[in-house]
Amino acid sequence: MKKMGIALIALCLMMTAVLGVASVSAAEVMYGDVNGDGKVNNKDLAALQQYLADWDVEMDMDAADVTHDGKVNNKDLALMQQYLADWDVTLEPDEPDIPDDDNIYNDTELVWP
Repeated sequence: MKKMGIALIALCLMMTAVLGVASVSAAEVMYGDVNGDGKVNNKDLAALQQYLADWDVEMDMDAADVTHDGKVNNKDLALMQQYLADWDVTLEPDEPDIPDDDNIYNDTELVWP
């Protein structure tokens, strides 16, 4: 019985740890802040360039994926360069289209075969 209680406590602790990590939301990620200093600047761009050149650098992979495609690659680098050059781009993910009562299909044209 004692072993079962210890196993149950261990299981609860593991689940708490897993759920705690899984509960990090996209709102908590500062996209573009690759080095985690709270700013998006040329230091982040340099770290991303080094990573893409196969250097051994520590960086926040979620923050580096500014194109939100699940990969960190040259597309992310290009978007960060545009952002830092004050182009009209954003590093945050797009808001999903949510249908309202008047426009249930969000202006999507239905095409019948």
